[in-house]
Amino acid sequence: MHADSVFHRSFTDYKEVVKGLELLSKNEKWAIQLTEYKDLKMAERLKWVKEHKELKIYGIAITGTAKDVLALEKMKEVNVIRLGQIN
Repeated sequence: MHADSVFHRSFTDYKEVVKGLELLSKNEKWAIQLTEYKDLKMAERLKWVKEHKELKIYGIAITGTAKDVLALEKMKEVNVIRLGQIN
């Protein structure tokens, strides 16, 4: 997958967001085990998305080599890059 392909996918597609939130809502107990947050409030989040029919993406986390990640700086869609380490 090319690095800029994530910007050409519809992450804000209403149907896809609702499907994902419905899945997480049905499996919230499992989802809580995978995160440090113990109250995901999935039903509340799903209700908000259904009422407002919108979701704005303000950031994403990606993995890769520093060289690959820094190559994203050249893209007009990228405003800020912060490198971190995953253990």
